[in-house]
Amino acid sequence: DGDDAAIEPAAEAFAALSQAEPGNAVLLAYRGAATAMLAKTMWMPWKKMRQAEDGLAMLDKSLAMLATGQPGLSPSGAATTLEVQYVAARTFLAVPTVMHRHEQGMRLLTQVLTHPQQAYTKALLADPRCSLMVGDPGKGDPLAHPRLSLVCRAVALESGGETHARASRRYLALNPKAK
Repeated sequence: DGDDAAIEPAAEAFAALSQAEPGNAVLLAYRGAATAMLAKTMWMPWKKMRQAEDGLAMLDKSLAMLATGQPGLSPSGAATTLEVQYVAARTFLAVPTVMHRHEQGMRLLTQVLTHPQQAYTKALLADPRCSLMVGDPGKGDPLAHPRLSLVCRAVALESGGETHARASRRYLALNPKAK
């Protein structure tokens, strides 16, 4: 959620940076995310909606810029495509469901997490043995709370395949709020 007092200065800073480099998809994505977050600071519903829609439009434009080919690295060193997709995914998942962006956010987040450029993806493709730690974190020392480590083998599920559909149905049956 972040610090509400920091949203407006961040939005102004990203607006200035984005205007200085209008062809930079990464800066436009951050500007869109910050603009959408400004909706949290508005009182009037129509102003909230306008801020959110303006921010989402900037994110859509930054994603479209990727299709025209802006290769290379962003200032933070991450691949431009992954950074823009991640910023868009996090924003799409954070806006209210009436904005109809959750599905697109999940799709983008999945693309980022499974991208071959990610170090863990390369490692799992080379050796699918892995471990997964799950727990219910509370306040204070995380080691003082219950947790469970699972030793498992990672398997890639092709999107659109029967195994993927079965896994999706099972997950949604166990987690109905994830729909």
